[in-house]
Amino acid sequence: MQSGSDSLAEALRRVIQAQGRLLRVDRAPLAGPSGARASSALRFTFDVGIITLLPGGNGGDLRVQIGSLREAGSPELLCASEEDPWWRVMGCSLARLEVRAGGGVLLQFRGDQENPRRFAVFPHRGGIEVSVDG
Repeated sequence: MQSGSDSLAEALRRVIQAQGRLLRVDRAPLAGPSGARASSALRFTFDVGIITLLPGGNGGDLRVQIGSLREAGSPELLCASEEDPWWRVMGCSLARLEVRAGGGVLLQFRGDQENPRRFAVFPHRGGIEVSVDG
């Protein structure tokens, strides 16, 4: 288990270097009124590996779990591959990463000349939020 935005960035940079393509996204919806958008866990399955994000607690950085093994007590995940915004980038490679203040990251799928899609993934109110960026 790794934690913090540095570890997250390191894991995602390895995916970029390997030209990893996104195959599946799973999420555990966060209970409460923001549950439609927020998650208590978010798992990205690339053709080169699996990265699971969990809230770091106290509104801090995201915790990172590498590989397919589930951590004891981790939430059940539901397939989100066909949900907005993820369906737009299934099969696309992760092309760019930008670490954001507050422990979040900006993920760019597809290269700059290939109609890129950018998503901000960040900790928010004990969960993980995703927003379309640009």
